[in-house]
Amino acid sequence: EIQAIRSQLPIITEEQVIMEAIHDNLVVLICGETGSGKTTQLPQFLYEAGYTVDGKMIGVTEPRRVAAISMASRVAHELNLTNDQVSYQIRYEGTFKKETTCIKFMTDGVLLKEVQNDFLLTNYSCILIDEAHERSVATDVLIGLLSRIVPIRCKRNDPLRLVIMSATMRIEEFINNRHLFKLKPKIINIDARQYPVTIHFNKQTPKNYIEEAYRKVSKIHRQLPSGGILVFVTGQQEVQTLCHRLRKKFPMNTQIENDVEPQFKSKKSRKKKQLSTDGKSSLGIIDEEELEHLQSDVEEEDEGKKEGSIT
Repeated sequence: EIQAIRSQLPIITEEQVIMEAIHDNLVVLICGETGSGKTTQLPQFLYEAGYTVDGKMIGVTEPRRVAAISMASRVAHELNLTNDQVSYQIRYEGTFKKETTCIKFMTDGVLLKEVQNDFLLTNYSCILIDEAHERSVATDVLIGLLSRIVPIRCKRNDPLRLVIMSATMRIEEFINNRHLFKLKPKIINIDARQYPVTIHFNKQTPKNYIEEAYRKVSKIHRQLPSGGILVFVTGQQEVQTLCHRLRKKFPMNTQIENDVEPQFKSKKSRKKKQLSTDGKSSLGIIDEEELEHLQSDVEEEDEGKKEGSIT
């Protein structure tokens, strides 16, 4: 089943091209839309190619804690490895063990802290920077530091590979910046999966879009077949408001009677509702236990954003 799911990802057909590019270039830039399989499959390609021999690790940075945790769990499951071998590390929490970890998912802040203690990152053979298109301060600082670390490691005959992953084609700031990389990075584009999409428009723009979103989600849940519901809102307060109202209307927690709860655990009968502020973020369809991490991440990243209409 796992192999069948993996085989449907667009990145699988590009494995040989990607691995040859990483082998021949110190810096590689990979562009692929959300859902192409970059985050879960690239660490596996590198692991299977032997980039974790001699005690070295593959490091993957994520801008959000929930992404680091969930991706580590997913990759460990697909590779049939333990949580000690494919681990995560976030602030104050993690499963990382120096003796056993081969692939380490972490927030970009964690890797920045490691750079302070070990500037050359000698424990790593390859660093993957995920969601580079978000251009967070921590990610930009990391890329700047790694652009200096990579040449030094190469001169010491202990090369460090850097893979920058982006979900958009706006990569000019990376490839045209000669202060960042003296040599133009190798660029690989990955096709996105295509699905039939039907677009419906409201006849009128609602004054209260949060209320309208709540009403639409409730209607879809009641009337349409099983499937996921993805809602985009503008920030922390909207996410929390909708989550609270939807939980009250469609409760899924330990207070549900035992004879009712099993129907929600069945994949066929369960509808998941995800509330997000960004369609190109690293967050996939979430489970209930991950919602707390999501809300705390939204709190950290919501500062300075302003709401406005799209024209």
